Amino acid sequence: AGLDEVYDGNVIVDGEKYISFKERTSIRYSKIAYMNQKDDLVLEMTVKENIEWIKSLSNSSYDVNCFFEKFQLKDIENHYPHELSGGELSLICLLKNILLNRKYILLDEPNAKLDSQRKIYLNELLLSLSENYSIIVVSHDMDFIDIADTIFHFEHKRVIARKVDELLINDNSFF
Repeated sequence: AGLDEVYDGNVIVDGEKYISFKERTSIRYSKIAYMNQKDDLVLEMTVKENIEWIKSLSNSSYDVNCFFEKFQLKDIENHYPHELSGGELSLICLLKNILLNRKYILLDEPNAKLDSQRKIYLNELLLSLSENYSIIVVSHDMDFIDIADTIFHFEHKRVIARKVDELLINDNSFF
């Protein structure tokens, strides 16, 4: 994901430049929550224990029960990560990153393992979270285009940023 090593350019977050590995690590753990495609839960802990542990490390007031109900996960609280489906694991990892209560949430293919109904719920959740957080989603899935403020299109090591509007949504040649 390029979060640790800078190959070209600068890392600037909130107007501050971070040059050294130590500085980048510091900013990553203080301002950025990152959900990669791997499921990074503690395997020896139940879902509930994983969530309680993360919540104890942050000052989040996020309603965990509401999340579990919305995504129909109430019955897996006492399960271990190896007992969950790929979609369930992804959602629990997403919840973990929300609970970290960081200004920026980076999500790498967050809906890749979700069924169609949970994808809809995810988009609704991301829209509501975007009121308080800056959310960056990396995805090949066009489902996010309707809720995005800006789309970044990567091509030949170049980034092109465009504002989302009807013209862009209908212009599939861009993608």
